[in-house]
Amino acid sequence: MLRVLAMLLLAFWANIAQGACTLIDQDISFGTVAFSSPAGTIQVPITLTINCTVGQAYTLEPNANTTYGYIGISLTGGGNAGTQYVYFQKDGQIMRRALTSSLITGTGTGANQIYNVVAVMSASSLGALTALTKAGTASLSNRLWLINAATTGVSAHAITANVVASCTISSANLDFGTISPGSTAATTYSPLDVTCDAGIAYQLAPDSGAGAARWVLLSGFGLDVTAGDLVVLRVNVKDPGGSTYNTWKPTQPRNSLGTGVNQSFNMQGVLSIPSGYLGSFSTTLAPQATF
Repeated sequence: MLRVLAMLLLAFWANIAQGACTLIDQDISFGTVAFSSPAGTIQVPITLTINCTVGQAYTLEPNANTTYGYIGISLTGGGNAGTQYVYFQKDGQIMRRALTSSLITGTGTGANQIYNVVAVMSASSLGALTALTKAGTASLSNRLWLINAATTGVSAHAITANVVASCTISSANLDFGTISPGSTAATTYSPLDVTCDAGIAYQLAPDSGAGAARWVLLSGFGLDVTAGDLVVLRVNVKDPGGSTYNTWKPTQPRNSLGTGVNQSFNMQGVLSIPSGYLGSFSTTLAPQATF
């Protein structure tokens, strides 16, 4: 299982009437969350404390997309890099600068006034909370909150998250059994099962670093294709639901998209054996899913 880390770093700011208001916020963390978390469940509460002079009117709003209220988060690294989003909710409603009723408004009392909102991670940028579709690492510094329209004051507010995606892979041995003397080729088959989070793009490849569609066979006979021994193993693979076996090597992986349930590939092992060769041999092949 491979893990992908996404880190979101944001800063809060306030547009504050000179000497009239102060904003106190907090550093928060989404903690460790699964990439496969249902839409709208990757969230963390935020407590905002405002202290304005008596009679001073104020408005808190996200410094984000005016219509939909989102902040874009660029995720980099891995095979699922791209943009995800953060929204802010008040009383279950996404806060949007274009919708006054979704914002926080009030009048100063000279004492602390406390508001609770929720930050939510989403794949949608159009005002709908959806399950994540991207993974990677992000670091963003952004000014998130405004108060009034006078002078500007900055209040640092860090948001962090570990987004963990997962894939599991299992396979059975390619067993050629006993091959008849004089045979120059043998073929066998074995299942190869992969389960990745829904929406995770992954590459399935053998673990050889040589880039060739054959592997050195290890045995007491010292088989080594580079030293002239010509017993060669090639492994092909058939995609789930497919009918064709494809050449399979590190430079030619199979690309697929996780569904959240098992996807069954099938391996085909093909031995090329020189005429008259006798012996036994084995090797280790370790398929890997990278995302």
